[in-house]
Amino acid sequence: MKGKKLDNVRPQKKRCRAITKTGEPCHAAPTAGGLCFFHANPAKARELGSIGGRKNRCAPVEIGDPLPDLNTALAVCEMNQRVIDELYTRKLDPRIGASMIRALTLQLRAIETTDLARRLADVEQKLRESADVGARKAGVVPEQSGENSIDQTTSSTENGGNTPTIPN
Repeated sequence: MKGKKLDNVRPQKKRCRAITKTGEPCHAAPTAGGLCFFHANPAKARELGSIGGRKNRCAPVEIGDPLPDLNTALAVCEMNQRVIDELYTRKLDPRIGASMIRALTLQLRAIETTDLARRLADVEQKLRESADVGARKAGVVPEQSGENSIDQTTSSTENGGNTPTIPN
Protein backbone atom coordinates (compact mmCIF):
# COMPACT_ATOMS: atom_id res chain seq x y z
CA MET A 1 0.00 0.00 0.00
CA LYS A 2 2.52 2.49 -1.03
CA GLY A 3 1.32 6.08 -1.35
CA LYS A 4 -2.21 5.50 0.03
CA LYS A 5 -3.21 7.15 3.23
CA LEU A 6 -5.52 5.13 5.44
CA ASP A 7 -6.60 8.18 7.41
CA ASN A 8 -8.92 9.41 4.61
CA VAL A 9 -10.77 6.10 4.22
CA ARG A 10 -14.11 6.13 5.99
CA PRO A 11 -15.56 2.89 7.24
CA GLN A 12 -18.47 1.77 5.10
CA LYS A 13 -21.90 2.04 6.71
CA LYS A 14 -23.86 -1.17 6.95
CA ARG A 15 -26.94 -1.18 4.74
CA CYS A 16 -29.94 -3.37 4.17
CA ARG A 17 -29.21 -6.29 1.81
CA ALA A 18 -32.58 -6.00 0.02
CA ILE A 19 -33.18 -4.50 -3.43
CA THR A 20 -35.94 -1.90 -3.77
CA LYS A 21 -38.73 -2.02 -6.38
CA THR A 22 -36.71 0.32 -8.57
CA GLY A 23 -33.83 -2.17 -8.63
CA GLU A 24 -31.47 -0.13 -6.46
CA PRO A 25 -30.05 -1.32 -3.15
CA CYS A 26 -31.94 -0.25 -0.03
CA HIS A 27 -30.06 2.45 1.89
CA ALA A 28 -31.77 1.89 5.25
CA ALA A 29 -29.90 0.69 8.32
CA PRO A 30 -30.15 -3.07 8.78
CA THR A 31 -31.49 -4.94 11.79
CA ALA A 32 -29.82 -8.02 13.28
CA GLY A 33 -31.02 -10.18 10.35
CA GLY A 34 -29.31 -7.97 7.73
CA LEU A 35 -32.54 -6.41 6.39
CA CYS A 36 -34.08 -3.10 7.35
CA PHE A 37 -37.28 -3.09 9.44
CA PHE A 38 -39.62 -2.74 6.45
CA HIS A 39 -37.94 -5.40 4.29
CA ALA A 40 -37.96 -7.76 7.27
CA ASN A 41 -41.66 -6.98 8.00
CA PRO A 42 -43.48 -6.18 4.71
CA ALA A 43 -46.92 -6.63 6.35
CA LYS A 44 -46.09 -3.92 8.86
CA ALA A 45 -45.17 -1.55 6.03
CA ARG A 46 -48.60 -2.12 4.43
CA GLU A 47 -50.34 -1.60 7.77
CA LEU A 48 -48.53 1.64 8.52
CA GLY A 49 -49.15 2.90 4.97
CA SER A 50 -52.88 2.26 5.23
CA ILE A 51 -53.02 4.11 8.56
CA GLY A 52 -51.52 7.15 6.84
CA GLY A 53 -54.01 6.81 3.99
CA ARG A 54 -56.96 6.57 6.36
CA LYS A 55 -55.82 9.68 8.18
CA ASN A 56 -56.06 11.68 4.95
CA ARG A 57 -59.62 10.55 4.20
CA CYS A 58 -62.63 12.75 4.86
CA ALA A 59 -64.37 11.55 7.97
CA PRO A 60 -68.15 11.55 7.87
CA VAL A 61 -69.39 14.76 9.42
CA GLU A 62 -72.35 14.73 11.73
CA ILE A 63 -74.87 17.21 10.37
CA GLY A 64 -76.68 19.02 13.14
CA ASP A 65 -78.76 21.75 11.57
CA PRO A 66 -79.79 21.85 7.93
CA LEU A 67 -78.09 24.48 5.78
CA PRO A 68 -80.17 27.67 5.87
CA ASP A 69 -81.20 29.57 2.75
CA LEU A 70 -78.27 31.75 1.71
CA ASN A 71 -80.14 34.04 -0.69
CA THR A 72 -79.49 37.29 1.17
CA ALA A 73 -76.34 39.03 2.31
CA LEU A 74 -77.63 38.94 5.89
CA ALA A 75 -78.07 35.15 5.78
CA VAL A 76 -74.53 34.72 4.41
CA CYS A 77 -73.10 36.97 7.16
CA GLU A 78 -74.97 34.98 9.82
CA MET A 79 -73.60 31.72 8.39
CA ASN A 80 -70.08 33.21 8.37
CA GLN A 81 -70.50 34.06 12.05
CA ARG A 82 -71.71 30.53 12.78
CA VAL A 83 -68.67 28.99 11.04
CA ILE A 84 -66.31 31.32 12.91
CA ASP A 85 -67.96 30.39 16.24
CA GLU A 86 -67.63 26.68 15.50
CA LEU A 87 -64.00 27.12 14.48
CA TYR A 88 -63.29 29.02 17.70
CA THR A 89 -64.90 26.35 19.87
CA ARG A 90 -63.12 23.63 17.87
CA LYS A 91 -66.38 21.99 16.81
CA LEU A 92 -65.38 22.33 13.15
CA ASP A 93 -62.21 21.15 11.42
CA PRO A 94 -60.16 24.18 10.24
CA ARG A 95 -59.85 22.83 6.68
CA ILE A 96 -63.61 22.41 6.38
CA GLY A 97 -64.17 25.84 7.94
CA ALA A 98 -61.75 27.47 5.50
CA SER A 99 -63.48 25.91 2.50
CA MET A 100 -66.90 26.94 3.86
CA ILE A 101 -65.74 30.53 4.33
CA ARG A 102 -64.47 30.57 0.71
CA ALA A 103 -67.80 29.25 -0.55
CA LEU A 104 -69.72 31.78 1.54
CA THR A 105 -67.54 34.59 0.19
CA LEU A 106 -68.37 33.50 -3.37
CA GLN A 107 -72.07 33.39 -2.49
CA LEU A 108 -71.89 36.90 -1.02
CA ARG A 109 -70.19 38.23 -4.16
CA ALA A 110 -72.85 36.60 -6.34
CA ILE A 111 -75.62 38.16 -4.25
CA GLU A 112 -73.98 41.60 -4.44
CA THR A 113 -73.49 41.31 -8.21
CA THR A 114 -77.08 40.24 -8.91
CA ASP A 115 -78.40 42.94 -6.57
CA LEU A 116 -76.32 45.58 -8.34
CA ALA A 117 -77.51 44.36 -11.76
CA ARG A 118 -81.15 44.48 -10.60
CA ARG A 119 -80.72 48.00 -9.19
CA LEU A 120 -79.03 49.17 -12.40
CA ALA A 121 -81.89 47.76 -14.50
CA ASP A 122 -84.38 49.60 -12.26
CA VAL A 123 -82.49 52.91 -12.68
CA GLU A 124 -82.30 52.44 -16.46
CA GLN A 125 -86.04 51.73 -16.60
CA LYS A 126 -86.81 54.88 -14.58
CA LEU A 127 -84.55 56.95 -16.86
CA ARG A 128 -86.39 55.65 -19.93
CA GLU A 129 -89.74 56.44 -18.34
CA SER A 130 -88.65 59.96 -17.37
CA ALA A 131 -87.27 60.55 -20.88
CA ASP A 132 -90.63 59.46 -22.35
CA VAL A 133 -92.52 61.82 -20.01
CA GLY A 134 -90.16 64.71 -20.91
CA ALA A 135 -90.57 64.01 -24.63
CA ARG A 136 -94.38 63.97 -24.35
CA LYS A 137 -94.32 67.31 -22.56
CA ALA A 138 -92.13 68.75 -25.30
CA GLY A 139 -94.52 67.40 -27.95
CA VAL A 140 -92.05 64.86 -29.40
CA VAL A 141 -93.24 61.30 -29.94
CA PRO A 142 -90.80 58.88 -28.26
CA GLU A 143 -89.62 55.78 -30.08
CA GLN A 144 -91.61 52.70 -29.16
CA SER A 145 -89.29 49.92 -30.29
CA GLY A 146 -86.11 51.10 -28.57
CA GLU A 147 -84.12 50.84 -31.80
CA ASN A 148 -81.59 53.33 -33.10
CA SER A 149 -82.75 56.59 -34.60
CA ILE A 150 -81.35 55.42 -37.91
CA ASP A 151 -84.06 54.27 -40.26
CA GLN A 152 -83.25 50.82 -41.56
CA THR A 153 -84.63 51.51 -45.05
CA THR A 154 -82.08 52.12 -47.75
CA SER A 155 -82.05 54.80 -50.33
CA SER A 156 -81.51 53.67 -53.88
CA THR A 157 -80.15 57.02 -55.00
CA GLU A 158 -77.58 57.71 -52.29
CA ASN A 159 -74.25 55.85 -52.28
CA GLY A 160 -75.43 53.01 -54.46
CA GLY A 161 -78.41 52.19 -52.27
CA ASN A 162 -76.47 50.53 -49.42
CA THR A 163 -76.43 53.33 -46.84
CA PRO A 164 -79.23 53.73 -44.29
CA THR A 165 -80.92 57.12 -44.31
CA ILE A 166 -81.25 59.28 -41.22
CA PRO A 167 -84.69 60.89 -40.80
CA ASN A 168 -84.83 64.67 -40.43
